[in-house]
Amino acid sequence: MGVKPVFKLTTASGRFIKTTGNHPYLVKKDHGSWMMDDENPRSTIHDPKSEWRKVSELNVGDEIAVPKNDLFRPDTDTIRFDNKEPGLEFFGIDMLEKI
Repeated sequence: MGVKPVFKLTTASGRFIKTTGNHPYLVKKDHGSWMMDDENPRSTIHDPKSEWRKVSELNVGDEIAVPKNDLFRPDTDTIRFDNKEPGLEFFGIDMLEKI
């Protein structure tokens, strides 16, 4: 509890989110590839070329996983899943931008 600093995370494509420093994001390592867990595509992504890092550990130029589609609608608190195979096309990548 208490007051925590809030970070504004902005990607090169202009997407942004305001979040606390301990929030984890999936980061691509060394030009690796993204792989979904075949047994449970909505759970953790398993790939030695990606890792979870807190916002406070991110650097400009890091590539993070972002939703490929507009899953969150501003006029409602529901999430829309349009993919025919859930989890397989959920993530794209985007590069962090210096602000």
